[in-house]
Amino acid sequence: MNHKASNKGLNRKTIFLVIYQGFAARYLLRSDILKELKKHFERIVIISPNADEAYFKKEFIDENVSIEKLEIEKYKEYLKKSKGQSFFKKVRWFVLNGKYQFKSVDDHYKLFLEENNTGDIKSRLIIFFIDKLVMTLRRSKMLRRFFLWIECKLFNPAIHYDLFEKYNPDLIITTSLGNVGEGFDLFIMREAKKYGIRILTIILSWDNTSGKGMGGAVPDYIITWTDIMKKELIEYHDYPAHKIFVGGVSHFDIYYQKDKLLNWGELCSRFGFSPHRKLLFFGTKSPTACSWNMDIVDIIAKSINEKRLLFDCQLVVRIHPLYYTIKNGVRRHANALEEIEKINGKYPHVYFNYPCILSDSLGFDMPADEMIILASLLKHSSVVINSFSTIALESCICDIPTINVAFEGYGVKERTKLRHNINYERNWDHFQRLMNYGAIRNVLNEEDLIKQINVYLENPMLDREKRQKVVEYECGPFNGFAGSTIGDYIIKLVEK
Repeated sequence: MNHKASNKGLNRKTIFLVIYQGFAARYLLRSDILKELKKHFERIVIISPNADEAYFKKEFIDENVSIEKLEIEKYKEYLKKSKGQSFFKKVRWFVLNGKYQFKSVDDHYKLFLEENNTGDIKSRLIIFFIDKLVMTLRRSKMLRRFFLWIECKLFNPAIHYDLFEKYNPDLIITTSLGNVGEGFDLFIMREAKKYGIRILTIILSWDNTSGKGMGGAVPDYIITWTDIMKKELIEYHDYPAHKIFVGGVSHFDIYYQKDKLLNWGELCSRFGFSPHRKLLFFGTKSPTACSWNMDIVDIIAKSINEKRLLFDCQLVVRIHPLYYTIKNGVRRHANALEEIEKINGKYPHVYFNYPCILSDSLGFDMPADEMIILASLLKHSSVVINSFSTIALESCICDIPTINVAFEGYGVKERTKLRHNINYERNWDHFQRLMNYGAIRNVLNEEDLIKQINVYLENPMLDREKRQKVVEYECGPFNGFAGSTIGDYIIKLVEK
C-alpha cells in the first residue's frame, strides 16, 4: 500500500509499537493511545509475535497501520547459544542503586542465593562470584553503566535488521526496560540504539520500577503511571528526571467511562447472577506462585452456603489470565484449570468468569470487551477479595471495600520454589505502600476473612477516604483520559 499517497495530511513519521505480550496490547493497542497515534502518523508498525494471526490483522491493520513479526523464537535460540548474555541478565536482575532500600529485589536476590547455593564446589564458586559482583555494582553508578555498556556491545544480534531497513522508524515504543519476564524486548531496543533511533519505554505494570532489577537497554524517554514510579526510576535506576513523563494508566480509563460499562441488570442477565443478592468478587492470583486460589473460593462459598454472612450473597471468581500460560507448546497450568472445574458447579451462587484468551503466540491477549467486563464486575461488587494483586487498585477506583488474603488457604501441599510463600509477597515495596494507606483489610485466616467481609457488607463506607488516597497516589493522573494524554505526549515527542 502506498501510504504516502493515501494518507495526505498525516505527519510523515514512522513509529514502531513493540507488543511482546497481551498486556502490552491492552495498554498500547486497545486503549486511546493507538487511536491518537493513528490520527497523526503516516505509518505505525505493530511488531508482535502473532503477526500472522487473522484476528489480530483484522482488528489492527489499517490504512496507516501495518503488522510485522517480533522474532521471539530467534531470540530464544540466541539465548540458548549465549551463556554470556544469560549471565549478564541474571546479574542485572538483582542490581539497583544500593544507596536506597528496595525490599522486593533484595528478597528476590536472597531467595535466589538460598535456592542456588547448594550445589557442588563449582556451583558455589559461581554463586560466590555473582554475589560479589551484584554487591559491587549496587555501590557504583559508574560501574552499573559500564556493566550495561559491555553487555549491549557484546550481545546485540541484528535479528530485526530487515525491519529497520524497510521502515527506518523515527521512534520505537516498548513496554519494559528489558527486565520483565524473559526480557526479549531488550534486543530490539539495542538494535534501535545501533541505528540511532530514539526509544520510548512505557512502564507497563505496578511493580516494574520497584520489583525488577536493571534494564537491559537505556531508553531515551520513559512514561510512568505515577510520581512514585518516577521517583523509583530516578533513585533505583539512575534515570534522569527530565526524561520521565507521568502519564497515568491507559487501561484504567475504562473505570471513568461509566457509559461504556454494563449495568446491574445486564450483568445479571449475562452471567446468571441473582439480582437480589449482593455480589462478592474474588480475583484469583497467578497459579505460578499461588496454589491455594480454589481454597479461598471454597471458604467463601461455604460461608454463603452456611449463611455465615450478614446478607444473602453470591460470589464471582475471576480467573487470572496466567492460568493459560503456554510454555514449550504445553499449557503450563492444566492441572490448576482442572481443579477449577472440580469446584465449578459444586456450590450454588458461585460463578466463574473466564477471560477470553485470543492467542497462544501472544500470551494473555484478550479482546477489549474483557476490560469492560472486569470493570463492570468490580463496579457492581459489594466487597472485592484478592491476594496481593493490582485488582486492589482497580477496586479502589470503583470505591469498593477491598480485602487482601494473606494466608495460604487450607495450607500448601507442596512448594516447588521458596518464593511460593505468602509471607514473601507481603514484603513487596509496592504492596507495602498499599497497606500503609490503610485502604484494604489484610486477613490472616479463614475466620478473619469472613469477619471482614461482614464488616464491609454492613458498612461499605468504611475506609473510603483511604481508598481515595490510593487512587490519588497509585492510579495515576488524567483519570479517563490517560490514553489520549499519553498519545498526545508521543506525538509531541516525535515532532520535536
